[in-house]
Order: sequence, then structure tokens, then C-alpha cells
Amino acid sequence: MKISVIIPVYNAEKYVKRAVESALQQKECGEVILVEDRSPDNALEVCRDLCEMSNKVFLYQHENNQNKGPGPSRNLGALKATNDYIAFLDADDIYLPGRFKKSSELLMNNSKLDGIYEPVGSSFENEESKRRFFVAHSDEVAMVKKEVEPENLFECLISGRYGYIHPNGLLLRRKAFIDVGMFPELRLHEDTILNLKLALLCRLAPGETKKPVSMRLLHMNNTITKPGIDFLPSQHVALEHLIRWMKGKNISKCREKMIEARYYRLKYQLFKQRGKMFAAVLYYLYYHAIFKKHTILD
Repeated sequence: MKISVIIPVYNAEKYVKRAVESALQQKECGEVILVEDRSPDNALEVCRDLCEMSNKVFLYQHENNQNKGPGPSRNLGALKATNDYIAFLDADDIYLPGRFKKSSELLMNNSKLDGIYEPVGSSFENEESKRRFFVAHSDEVAMVKKEVEPENLFECLISGRYGYIHPNGLLLRRKAFIDVGMFPELRLHEDTILNLKLALLCRLAPGETKKPVSMRLLHMNNTITKPGIDFLPSQHVALEHLIRWMKGKNISKCREKMIEARYYRLKYQLFKQRGKMFAAVLYYLYYHAIFKKHTILD
């Protein structure tokens, strides 16, 4: 198996070389695709140097050198990929040795699977980044904490109770990724929406479940470590995208209701936060009357 490793690069001058080297060390790595997203630092020059160092490293930018965010950057990388299998790595993160050992075997030996997900650990650049991370997170390992069959993964993810899948831990068939519509053009939560799309239309299975296969670096410039960020509005926008996307897809009514339940619960929380209590009460009543039962898993 040969894998195309896709790395979106933004403001990662200090880190991207380490990320690329960790990918090239994997025997399954057929190519590393860097998508430079109009970084304000010297990341573009570092990427060019990396291309000169290895004939496996390729560099792309968006049309007219636009800044589009990590989702569209990963999408561009997938469209440029020459292998049937793709994986993602953020530019400030690294793969651990043997990253694809188990996942590649599982995917090669089971044609019915579209992808494998595995745990991603965390390292911290300093104590302050660690403190900020744990304000909103209880566990430094990003993983699905429940053994679940592929056909039940959506319910596990939409519940929000059993962890989540980080892009660094995914190995996908390129065709499956493209067929579900790839990452949405969102600045935040694009990975959450992709995972739900994949869980709805594809078959994803766990690979390694005991230890991380990749490490993300948490530093002061990570979105999730910035203090005071209110994620409610962006979560609302992300679920709106998912609701539009699911129309016309072969998705059960029960699962549609689960998505809508989460959406209307968020609308209630958002209007309450903004002090629009009349609208908040209406959404609260609507949610409880029609959707609440769909938020509870058997």
C-alpha cells in the first residue's frame, strides 16, 4: 500500500519540516503533499526547501494564492494525490513510528472498509498551552472511547459521549473521501462534519485502540488553546452545513432526526446566550416536543 500524506500549511514555519520528516519515515508513504495556505510567516520558503530535499514532497497553493483554511487545503491535496489511499497530518504535528502498520493491513485485507481511525496523542509546547487545553478538554488523547461496529459509528459520534476522531488518525480510501464531498468549506469544525459524513455513508473501523499513532503539538497559536473563544456560533453553522448536505442522501429518517435534534438544541443554547429569550424558549419547546427522544441512545 502506498499512501498520499496531505499536510495543510499555515503559519507553521517552525514545525512543518518535522511533520514532513515524520511522514517520510513511514514505509507506506508514497508522497507528501504540502498545501501552503498563504502563510504570514516564512512557511512557503520552508516548503520549497523540503521539495528540493525529497522527490516525494510536492507543493501546491490555492488559485490566486488565496487563504482558504485547513478543510479546502486538505481537499486540494486529495485532488492532487496520486495514490488510492490518503491520510492527513497537520503541519505542527508528527506521525509516530509505525503510524500505518495496523491501519494499512486492515484496509488492505477488507475491501468493504472505507477507512480506519486511530488515537492521536498530545504534546504541549509550554505549561500555559497545556492549561488552556484542559479548560475545555478532559483527555489529551483524541480517540473514540467505545468499541463500535462501523454501522453504529454515526450514533456514537453524534452523541458526543464517546470521544472523537482527529484527522491525524484517519486513513481513508481516496475515492470514499471524494464521494462524500470531502471537507466542508468551514473555518472551524470541518473535521467533525467530515467524520459524521463518513460515518453516515461509509464504513469506518478502529485500528490501533490502545496507543496514539500520531502526536499533535498544542501551542499558543492553536485555535483550541486560545482563551475566550465561543464555539457555539461556529458549531451552529457547521450543523447547518450538515443538514443541507444530507438532503437527497440515502440517510434514515431516524438519523436525520438525530442531526436535527442536535441542531435545534444548539439554536436554543445560542439564542439563550444572546439574551433572546423568546426565541430561545420557542426552540426549547420545539426541541423537547419533537426531537429530544432522538438524542438518547439505546
